[in-house]
Amino acid sequence: MPRAYKAAVRFLSIGAGRKVVAELKTLETRHGVHVEEKKLGPGQRGGFEPSTNALILDPTKLHGSGDYAHALVHEATHASQKHRLAPRRDGLFAPWEGFKSASAYADHQVEMEARAEARAIETFNARGRPLGTRLEYHFKMGYASVEGSRADKREAGIQAMIKAINDGLEWSYLRPSCEKFWTEANEKRRRAPALHFSRSLFERSMARRPLAG
Repeated sequence: MPRAYKAAVRFLSIGAGRKVVAELKTLETRHGVHVEEKKLGPGQRGGFEPSTNALILDPTKLHGSGDYAHALVHEATHASQKHRLAPRRDGLFAPWEGFKSASAYADHQVEMEARAEARAIETFNARGRPLGTRLEYHFKMGYASVEGSRADKREAGIQAMIKAINDGLEWSYLRPSCEKFWTEANEKRRRAPALHFSRSLFERSMARRPLAG
């Protein structure tokens, strides 16, 4: 594992972060989840690749163990969503093919991102280390706006973050990029049968073609 990852795990191995570390170990041993460090595009600090179970982190954009740990917790929550580690808390991953519209896919992705960030916010706040982000502000405002159990208050915080993202107040790039991805991927899927059919005709015609010589 990368040196920065080990430092982040040490950072998290105090208080509330211990549960995150335990879940990371479960994801690693049972599902092959692992960390890869690579340089990402503008504005990207990390990501989760479901097809390879890779938590991708860009160390050039993560400054210190706390910043690395924040990204690690967020991306590990996406792995949890795929492998159903804590469905009620983190939600469940669903592939884009299962959605009937770009808007429905974006709704799902925004919720998954909000739940991943909520996991990071709670982990850091339990240690007395607020992240100091605008999304954290929305989470706390939503959390404090309702009476009820901790789970009820947490859900209200997540819904407040979802609203802030959907309204374009925070992470304004997220929803449009999800809608664009679904639209382009769906267009490729729609064209694929016709492409396959025309290719099959070509292959059959070539098979009937007499050999030279």
